[in-house]
Parts: sequence; structure tokens; C-alpha cells
Amino acid sequence: MVVREELVRRDHVVEEEVRRMRDPPLVRLDELGELEHTHKRREEEIWMAGLCVE
Repeated sequence: MVVREELVRRDHVVEEEVRRMRDPPLVRLDELGELEHTHKRREEEIWMAGLCVE
């Protein structure tokens, strides 16, 4: 039946979307390291700016 096939297809699409939301895309370790490094450098900049203000 056409209606049943359409519902099954929609179910499959919804399952795929839920799985994608649950499993975020993988980040390569070197990218993660870069992000951490950038974050630490930003924290240091903020800290130094705070010292300059005082």
C-alpha cells in the first residue's frame, strides 16, 4: 500500500534525524587541540587586560 510505504519512509527519515542529533559529528583531535589552545590564549588575554585595568 502506498500510504504505508510513505509512513515507513518518514519513520526512517525521523530516525536518521534523531540519530544525527544524538551523535554529533566527530571532531578531529588536532582540531580539538587547536580549539583548546585558542580558548586558553583568550583567557590569558582577558586576564592580562584585567591586570592592565587595575
